[in-house]
Amino acid sequence: MQLKTKLSKVLSKSLCKEIFSECKLKFDKYKEIKQKDKLKYSWISDDKFIFDLIEISIFYRRVILPMNDTIEFFHMIDDNSKLKSEQTEIQVNHKSVRRKIVIGAQKIGSSDEEYELEVNIIELQKIINDFDSVLRIINIPSKIFQYESIDQFLENLKPLLEGIK
Repeated sequence: MQLKTKLSKVLSKSLCKEIFSECKLKFDKYKEIKQKDKLKYSWISDDKFIFDLIEISIFYRRVILPMNDTIEFFHMIDDNSKLKSEQTEIQVNHKSVRRKIVIGAQKIGSSDEEYELEVNIIELQKIINDFDSVLRIINIPSKIFQYESIDQFLENLKPLLEGIK
């Protein structure tokens, strides 16, 4: 099953559209670069593989990294929070309401919300771990997805693909 089909089942339509639009743009740029300098990129033999890696790299940058950042943010807040159990006043419809501000995975909102947040953090971590496991199985380091241009992406890939030949 194609990555596009799998992602469309779990991600929002707008995010899928952004990912696949970006993928198409980057792949078109890749084809243009490869066409201009066939000799420089002669080490590339499988355009479909490059397309798949571009798709995975965009998924990594748009989904996996933000998930990881979210987890790190919640852990940082949980570890460093000085606001736990403090009282504050907020204005709701011009009435003063006393409300407890609590920051951190185990102290947000009602007990149901606390559990839901904890589960979400665990689920996010599971998705990241699963993604990392797939990369390890296919022997692709995530550092190849750290690029600013298609040229840089191809340079990141070159040692990996030359090692496969």
